[in-house]
Order: sequence, then C-alpha cells, then structure tokens
Amino acid sequence: VLGYFLPNPVVQLGGLVNDRDFFRYLRGGRYREYLTINRIQYLANVVQPGRDRHFIDDFGKSGFALMFRSAEGIAGHPDWRYEIYRVLE
Repeated sequence: VLGYFLPNPVVQLGGLVNDRDFFRYLRGGRYREYLTINRIQYLANVVQPGRDRHFIDDFGKSGFALMFRSAEGIAGHPDWRYEIYRVLE
C-alpha cells in the first residue's frame, strides 16, 4: 500500500520479498550497510503486545529516531501499534 501511494521506492525488509541480498547482509550483521547502499530513509514497524523484540530491536535502537506511533490499533488487531522511524546518518 505504501509503495503505491508514495513517490519513493518502498523496500520490504521483513523477509526475502525483495531479493536475497538483504538476507545476506542481515545474516552477516551488516544491515546498516544494506540500508545505506539502498538509501533507505524510513522504517515502518508493527509493534505487537507481549512480544519482547520487534523490528527495531532486531536492528538495534541506535541509529533510528521514532517519528510516529499510532494511537489506535491496526484493523483486526486493536492492541497492535504502527511506528515510523527515520534512519539517522
């Protein structure tokens, strides 16, 4: 949905949807390099209650600034929250 409405390219970082490069960078602990090479400026994340770790925790909190957190739940999941992070240089 974001990719349809935004003028910027949208990269799905939750798996191997884009290509195998992301998985190789992630497995090698070089996620930051992948973000830089692909000029990724923002990350969207879904926070689920009761989960200790979520996307930003996996990447490490330094290097990201929280820009937005939804006050309401996501359709079908009233306790889940949506977050947008800016990738810091």
